[in-house]
Amino acid sequence: MDFQLPERVELANIPTPVRRMDSLSQRLGKEIYVKRDDLTGCATSGNKIRKLEFVLAEALRREVDVVITVGSIQSNHCRATAFACRKVGLQPHLILRGEKPGKATGNLLLDRLCEARVKVISPDDYYQRLDEVVHEVVEEHEAEGRNCLYVPSGASTPLGAMGYILAAKEIFQWQEESGVEPDRIYHAAGSGGTSAGLTIGTRLYGIRGKVRGINVGEPQQEFVEFIEKLVRDTIKDYEVPISYEDCSLEIVDGYYGEGYGDITPEALDTIRLLARSEGIVLDPVYSAKGMYGVMEEESRIDGGTILFIHTGGIFSLFGFEIQD
Repeated sequence: MDFQLPERVELANIPTPVRRMDSLSQRLGKEIYVKRDDLTGCATSGNKIRKLEFVLAEALRREVDVVITVGSIQSNHCRATAFACRKVGLQPHLILRGEKPGKATGNLLLDRLCEARVKVISPDDYYQRLDEVVHEVVEEHEAEGRNCLYVPSGASTPLGAMGYILAAKEIFQWQEESGVEPDRIYHAAGSGGTSAGLTIGTRLYGIRGKVRGINVGEPQQEFVEFIEKLVRDTIKDYEVPISYEDCSLEIVDGYYGEGYGDITPEALDTIRLLARSEGIVLDPVYSAKGMYGVMEEESRIDGGTILFIHTGGIFSLFGFEIQD
């Protein structure tokens, strides 16, 4: 399909490799492959940098000085944004949800290392008055003569979704080269941008595998409605030559425990399993819940070839303590 992606700034190590997971394939009795988007970089590793390539290209075009974004205290997106901004000469300002810790660990440690400006707010303020807090931060910078760009959580915007339309193109190229066609394409679904981009991209490039997002903690109905709107807006805003009605996405519930950030026993077991059997590190918030969902779902489905998008998150693992 002939579609011209918007301008991007090249920050990620892509295309990322796809590998067969030999031990897990034997365990589940079917072919399981993993696309290693945890290898998109070092400090910028994970799925967020794909979206930021397009978002920061727009920031540079608009001659922005400061990029403001939001997320949890251990946000992979905020960490990737901070380092990507420093790479292209922009100042990152992060608004983080949680309680200010006694010491910086995991992603927060990296945020501090690259000297991102950090504002920690309570969960109540985050969910009830985030727009007001963002407005205050923007006004603060503008009063000092800086031009700001606000990037929502996960860079899950129509422009950010371009990152996973490009990833879908990589999957298509891998299929052509390897002769492998997955029946189902799984990923951990958190803020919706990866889900939207994959949904559009698989349709755009004629990939027959069904996209299935494992929900890691959002209310099901609201989350699905957000992704559906994001898919519609992306197709409309960028004149993607496909119909929304032809897109197919499934969000799978049941694997996030008490909600986003809740470290479930099943996720911890999955981290240990993949580490010892495949030499792959998962994080407890996204990829471990996603992979646990894959194993549970596929144990009830006969046959098929599976592709799991490892969306990264390794640094957040170091923000938690796991008991032996």
